[in-house]
Amino acid sequence: MIKSQAGLNNYKISVKEWTEKTKAVGLKATAGRYGGTYAHKDIAFEFGMWISAEFKIYLIKEFQRLKENELPRRKRTGYQRYFSCIDHSQQAAGN
Repeated sequence: MIKSQAGLNNYKISVKEWTEKTKAVGLKATAGRYGGTYAHKDIAFEFGMWISAEFKIYLIKEFQRLKENELPRRKRTGYQRYFSCIDHSQQAAGN
């Protein structure tokens, strides 16, 4: 039934119905006062990128920024990593 109607503009299916019919995992719909629709973070990101091009561009740029910031830390030499580890262990010990 889902396959035959999925292309129609007026086709709607609830999350609860979708999870029951497809045995989907990673989605949960709860009714009631504190209910809501919950999804695994990967599903939530994909859905957000699907409904908003602006959100998709934001995620891509943020990912690129994080990877660029990670690069200088990876280029540290062995002794720089060693001293960084010592500094972190001293901070953890409260020195």
